Amino acid sequence: MIKTIKVSGKDYAKVADRLKIFWEQNPNGKIDTERQEGEKIRFIARIWRDKETIIELAKAGTTPEVIKLTASATASADAAKKGDKENEKLETVAVGRALAMLGYLASGEVASREEMEEFNDYRNEKIAELEQEMEKVESMEELQNLFMSLTKDQKVKLSKTKDKAKARINETN
Repeated sequence: MIKTIKVSGKDYAKVADRLKIFWEQNPNGKIDTERQEGEKIRFIARIWRDKETIIELAKAGTTPEVIKLTASATASADAAKKGDKENEKLETVAVGRALAMLGYLASGEVASREEMEEFNDYRNEKIAELEQEMEKVESMEELQNLFMSLTKDQKVKLSKTKDKAKARINETN
């Protein structure tokens, strides 16, 4: 059984925990990652349940490109160019997605716990930015335009901030 935690009401598992289960079930497996650079950095992860497949194809003279296509699961992750730690995260995300494609995640979700935590951090930062922006509006029209541009989730989270901004604007008028 893969350990999971709840993030936004859904179960997510750490990639490390999924890897452990994968290796227990596929001791002869193979995981390969490839880093590609361009405008963005991309990591591609390929997983084979049995590395003998690769060896047999190589012995038969199959090209590396075709061997790559025989992976049991393939996944990728992209991001803007960043430091070494970010590259490690991208590689982990790609491996986690490939493992999810093979069914190594309790909830059936493709995102890993790490990805969901990162998403939640991003969402919370965005809410904080919008909160600051809302606190600076000077007119009801400005407040209305900003509020109408928000997603439903953002509107719920920022409704008290909107009410405070509305009261502040009314006081100054």
